[in-house]
This record gives sequence, structure tokens and C-alpha cells, in this order.
Amino acid sequence: MSPLEVPKALLDWAGAPVGWLEAAGDWARDPSRWWVFSVLAVCGGLLWSATTERAQLTALFGWLTVMAAAEGIGYHPAIFRALIAMGAFITILWLLSLPGKVSVMNNRVTLVPRDVLRAGATAAAMAAMVPLLALGLVVVRLVRPYVTRPPKVVVPRAREASEQQKTLVRD
Repeated sequence: MSPLEVPKALLDWAGAPVGWLEAAGDWARDPSRWWVFSVLAVCGGLLWSATTERAQLTALFGWLTVMAAAEGIGYHPAIFRALIAMGAFITILWLLSLPGKVSVMNNRVTLVPRDVLRAGATAAAMAAMVPLLALGLVVVRLVRPYVTRPPKVVVPRAREASEQQKTLVRD
């Protein structure tokens, strides 16, 4: 099943016209465009490698890019190209970091091998979790504006309470 067959089945079930999806699928499967979709799959893998705990949108865009590439070259070739691109990028950064592990206390930006491997493992884990968590993320984004949060209770610290009793004027 190609990525476009999923919305095609839903639209067909709803009675909407699906001819334009068939035309888009035929256009993408044209053999003259295989290299474009191969490059698109590699770009998806590079987007996966840029994923961090705080910047997870690149993983989502990487998956969308790989799914677009999968329409043209197939799901497994697109995934393999993306994984190879991600692994090659992390390996290249790790190899570049090996000569520079002199001292961490520099005034310049350096690649540390352990940090490169940790960031690569985080990127791989976050990119792998996107398809599993995508539905939950959509629901959270939809519901967030409608949920009311209680106000934060400010608890005075003991030091602030004792400082308030001090005055400049003697009684």
C-alpha cells in the first residue's frame, strides 16, 4: 500500500472524487522522477538527524518527506535511504569529532564524540517515536486552547517573611 492509497480509500469511502489522487500517484511513479524521490528520502533522513528533545518538528517533517518519497520509489527503499543518510551523517560527525577531543574547556565550539553519539541516539529514538505519537500530539494540540489551568500558588519563603518585618525606622 502506497502512502496515497490511505487517503484515497478514505475519500472513496466518503464518496469524494479520487481521480486526482490516482493522477498524483501515477505522476510520482514515473521512472524519470526516481532520482528526485531518492534525494527526497535522503533529505528526510537528514531531517531525522536534526531532531532533538526540544526540536521535534524536524522528525515530523522528516517522516512527511519520507512518505512523499515512498510514493515515488516505494516504502522500503525510501526508509532505507533515509536511515542510511541519517546513519552516515552521524558517523561522519563522529569521525570528525575524534581528533578534536583534546579538552572540553575551550572557548570554541567543538564536537565531542560522546555528545555526537548521544545526540544521534536521541535523534533516532525521537524520529522512531513520531509515527507512534503523532495522533496523541494532534489531540493535545487541538485540546490545549480549551483547557483551563489553575493559577499557580505563590508560597512565600521563610527568608522573605523575615525580611518583610525589618524596617528602617525603630519603634
